[in-house]
This record gives sequence, structure tokens and C-alpha cells, in this order.
Amino acid sequence: MKFGGSSVATGERMREVADLILAFPEESPVIVLSAMGKTTNNLLLAGEKAVSFGVSNASEIEELSIIKELHLRTVAELKIDPSVVTSFLEELEQLLKGIAMMKELTLRSRDYLVSFGECMSTRIFATYLNKIGVKARQVCPPSYFSILFNSLWK
Repeated sequence: MKFGGSSVATGERMREVADLILAFPEESPVIVLSAMGKTTNNLLLAGEKAVSFGVSNASEIEELSIIKELHLRTVAELKIDPSVVTSFLEELEQLLKGIAMMKELTLRSRDYLVSFGECMSTRIFATYLNKIGVKARQVCPPSYFSILFNSLWK
């Protein structure tokens, strides 16, 4: 089952997706989620702004604040521990600082940057499913991207 960004844009929408999955108890679906609504756009804008913001100002990029607020609000709505996404948010901020330091958004760093959206939405959703008693495991794309990139660019 594949759900796009608007389908998982809020905690309430994620509950609706969970209810839909639970409506088919005889199934064991693989669930594919996009980044939460507009997160990919905000990640790309944050990366572009980081190039010109400088390292000391990278933490103040508006889109980074929007991404943090959305994901922390969603985990609060679902009543799950915010630590589910805080490590991703911290790593995202460090990546933006690195982009700012290099003053360049390469194709590789752009792809890695965009992957944060799917990683956070799937982490939140898998945690929520486990919380409500549905066994779920997240498989986060960056490890696959990393393997693909390492083999392509060596």
C-alpha cells in the first residue's frame, strides 16, 4: 500500500491510514509512505538556502523550523515519544550546516537531504502502529541510497 504526502500530513491523517490498514486484518501489507505533506519541498528549499546562509545561520532557516514543528507536533498528536524523530532532526540540521559550509548542494547531498522526509514519516508511522498493537518495522531508504551511491561514485 502506498500513501502520498497529503495522506500522512498530520497525526489525524496517519490515524486514518492506520485504520485503513487495520480494515484488512488478513493482510500483511508492505506500507510505503511519502514524506509528510510539503516536507520534500521544504527540505529542498532549506538545502538551497543553506548554500547562501552560512554555517552560523543554517539553524535559522525557516523551512527547517517548519519541518521540525510539523514532525514534533505530529508525534505529540499521536502521543508517541519525540525521540522518534529528534535524532533525524538533529542530523538534518547538521547536514544543512555542512551544505552551508561547503556552499554547495551536490546531487548526492540533495538526495540524502530529501530522504529525511520519508525516513521521518515512516519512523513516526511504524512507532504509532506498534503503539496501537500492530507489529511494524521501519525500513529507512538512506541505507539503500548509501549503498547505491557508494557503488555508483567510486
